[in-house]
Amino acid sequence: MSSNRPEMLALLLAYQAMCQKLNDCKLKIQTDNTTTLSYINRQGGQIQDLSILFEQLWKQCLKKKITLIGEHIPDESQNNQKDQELQLATEERSIQSHPTSIRSSSNGLIRITPEPSDDQLLDHKDECPPTRLESMETMPSVSTTNTATFGIGEDDFLKFDAYVDITDIPDLEISNVVSNNSSPGSSSPNSPISPRTGYIPGSIDKEVNRINSNSNSTTLETGDYSTFQSHVRSIISTQKAGTSDLLMSSWQPSTLKVYDSSYAKFYSFCTSNNLDPSDITPVVFMDYLTYLFKLVPSLAYSTINGHRSMLNQLLHLYNKSDIVNYPFITRLMAGIHKLRPASAKYNEIWDANLVFKYLSKINVLPKFTYSALLHKTLVLCKMFGLARSSDLVKWSLNNLIISANSIKGPVINSKEQRNNNNNSNLSILELTSLDDDNSSVCPVRHLKSLLLAASKRRSTNSGNSVFIQNNGDPLSTKEINEIVVSTLSKSGIDISKFKSHSTRSAMASLLLSNNIPFHVVKKMGRWKSNDTVDTFYDKKIIGEKSSGFLNTVVKIS
Repeated sequence: MSSNRPEMLALLLAYQAMCQKLNDCKLKIQTDNTTTLSYINRQGGQIQDLSILFEQLWKQCLKKKITLIGEHIPDESQNNQKDQELQLATEERSIQSHPTSIRSSSNGLIRITPEPSDDQLLDHKDECPPTRLESMETMPSVSTTNTATFGIGEDDFLKFDAYVDITDIPDLEISNVVSNNSSPGSSSPNSPISPRTGYIPGSIDKEVNRINSNSNSTTLETGDYSTFQSHVRSIISTQKAGTSDLLMSSWQPSTLKVYDSSYAKFYSFCTSNNLDPSDITPVVFMDYLTYLFKLVPSLAYSTINGHRSMLNQLLHLYNKSDIVNYPFITRLMAGIHKLRPASAKYNEIWDANLVFKYLSKINVLPKFTYSALLHKTLVLCKMFGLARSSDLVKWSLNNLIISANSIKGPVINSKEQRNNNNNSNLSILELTSLDDDNSSVCPVRHLKSLLLAASKRRSTNSGNSVFIQNNGDPLSTKEINEIVVSTLSKSGIDISKFKSHSTRSAMASLLLSNNIPFHVVKKMGRWKSNDTVDTFYDKKIIGEKSSGFLNTVVKIS
């Protein structure tokens, strides 16, 4: 049960007590409770018991065409006042009402303090007659309006306990202000609120006490949303440390490090704007992206997109994929990309022939050590498949189709598949054989030998991975990157500038420079856009192009 429930309950009871006669107007609610404010302005939230209360309030307002407007007011803690204020001020088209302050305090009381208008202060500067709340049944002479108005006077009280099922409480009807000459004893015995004391009848108190009698029914929310990982642990709400640890292990440590860094900025944004970081609505999402775009110094599109990815992860855990695919967020990111297009990391790229020459000198067939065969095959598959390291990790062994001249299979949960939000749109990684003159760097020949050697080393830990270590454990993206960078260094590539991912650009550039058709290269790299290939992967090759492996190596139909 949420610790913010008393605040929401106070708001609902106050509405039922004073605003039942309102119709077709705006109702402004001022509160220092940020959760209550969020539920008002966002029309709901994540916490179930609060949403149930707010839904009842919202349905009543919709029936009467009342628009709720939330506004934050500063906390009064500096004055050592524990009361939290809710200011209700009604606006109506034809009838003007006087604002009324409602304070909900920790002792279970709602204090109604009418605030006089300027005209009233002038008319009654020498006297302040008390306010009385009466039933409509006792005032046949008073015309009914759509405004709940209270005159000037001393405070009255509505008493309630902290937790109460609203369905068990009848609607509380409060009339317009009673004229000063009305008799104090004119209240109807059927009136739900005593005109003398302002207390809710004991029958309701009994219902409240019945519901609140269980001391274990009050459980405060203990969610920690200060970091990405603590936020994830709060979502699953489990006391078993092992469960949350298993969940966190689904992300790479490097990914969690990036998400934690991005989330720190999001948490700061929520704190400074009095937002609940657990309530990620489309509006909050878009406002945060706009905030990132306006930061100085400016953030690159890829950085902002990384923040978007972090929030998407949380939304998926909340089962809110509709927000992940929200069209306005997609359109907003398109606008950011147009105004701040991503720039290529490299203006020129190393010659892929240098790597092929180095690898051709490493004779691992027919005699080999498993590690040497694994390292050489990895680099060949990454380059000829124009693959990411993560693609090789997710390449499905059980779904490989092996023929005499090719090996192909799906990449499970590939980047292309995630970006298209379509699980049926599989990304296929395919390798083709080279002629006999270039067998020393043929990816198909080496991969077939590796699969045969690996079959003797596979264990339950190997899973569905194509590339496994000597002990049977699958290779990680980090380990593949280290193998590729080591090979680049031994081939004479400047690894201080070029990293593992540069193999895609180097191979695409060499293929295009050897007159391989553009659409073929695009298909090999599984790129969706021509602009992507032109901007990031078709680069000038550094130095004189080496004499030519690729003039005879690649034959692609």
